[in-house]
Amino acid sequence: MHAFKVYALRTTSTLVIAFAMTSCTPTAKTMEASAQPTPEASPVSTPPQASDSMQTPPPMGKRAAPPPGQVLGPFIGFKGGGEGWRIELFNTNGYDHLTTLTWNNGAKRGEGMLTYQPAADGSLERKVLEGRLNVDGDGKDTLVQLIEDDCTGGDGITHDHKVVVTASGVPPMRGCGDIAL
Repeated sequence: MHAFKVYALRTTSTLVIAFAMTSCTPTAKTMEASAQPTPEASPVSTPPQASDSMQTPPPMGKRAAPPPGQVLGPFIGFKGGGEGWRIELFNTNGYDHLTTLTWNNGAKRGEGMLTYQPAADGSLERKVLEGRLNVDGDGKDTLVQLIEDDCTGGDGITHDHKVVVTASGVPPMRGCGDIAL
């Protein structure tokens, strides 16, 4: 009976089959099913083993390798800003970055997808993203330039990048920020 309980806890369908087997007279079909080995040797809480079809998550702080044939941008994300404004970028797929921009001390907000534009020479000192952000139902063409250079923000903290954001109809925003690799 103990083996039945361990086996029944594995899945609901197994429980139904096991219950049916204990309630009925054995037939050839149920005899075949009961002839299969029971999982007594392995505990119920055994986690599934990784296989080629399962991807294991990367260690904390590491970036997973892209699927074959897919290219990821050179950074996972960016957070930065300046006086009265903030920007956050997060790499979602390929070169696409989900972007949130707030300005006028949070009174205005734009969200959308910006796409990383690789430099022709392959350099990473200047990272450019462009696309459209939705602001109050209106799309604004947006260009973000991340320039690898020490930058001290208004809070006195030194960051690893300067950032310049240009959105249609909005004065350019300049500030500092940090990249998450």
